[in-house]
Amino acid sequence: MPPNELLPSFEPTDIEKIATYFFQIFGAALNVYPVKNTRLEKVQAQQVVPPPVSGTTPGFNQGDVWKLHVKLTNTGPLGMKAVRLIVTPSNGVRLARTAGNVNTPPGSYVQTALTLTLFDVLPNGSATCPDWVWVQVPPNAPTGAPIELYRVTIDDWDADLSSMLVAAAKASASPHLVDTETVGTA
Repeated sequence: MPPNELLPSFEPTDIEKIATYFFQIFGAALNVYPVKNTRLEKVQAQQVVPPPVSGTTPGFNQGDVWKLHVKLTNTGPLGMKAVRLIVTPSNGVRLARTAGNVNTPPGSYVQTALTLTLFDVLPNGSATCPDWVWVQVPPNAPTGAPIELYRVTIDDWDADLSSMLVAAAKASASPHLVDTETVGTA
């Protein structure tokens, strides 16, 4: 399909229609941005209960308690401000969180979704949420096959366009050197 058939046609005087269409497309692009340009992963996972035995390979076992951070990698051109992550337990897992770098176990665990502390991620960068997520595996958790323990999702974020706008402003306002000289013969 030719490119001009992909976009609606507007008369040059249809500025309101053009603006509306622009914001509809821009909004749609922001909605899919996290799907296309981000990756979540657990980092700094540490077994807490029972304490890991030296020389063994730790794994999530029935009755274990683990703590971990969640890292968000942003592969796109937009900064992500005030990112809010939600952690939802599955299969009887109980969760808790401690803000910042607190290493003491929380007082209680819940089987409901947790909201983590807001944090920012630069364009083409990554950041780790400052909260520890504590994962308590139930003593009767199914064994022998992989099961989902929890799910982390991006619940909300604000687009930071400043890096794109600064780059555009720098490109358009960059100084130019035009050397005008009278050239003679030697």
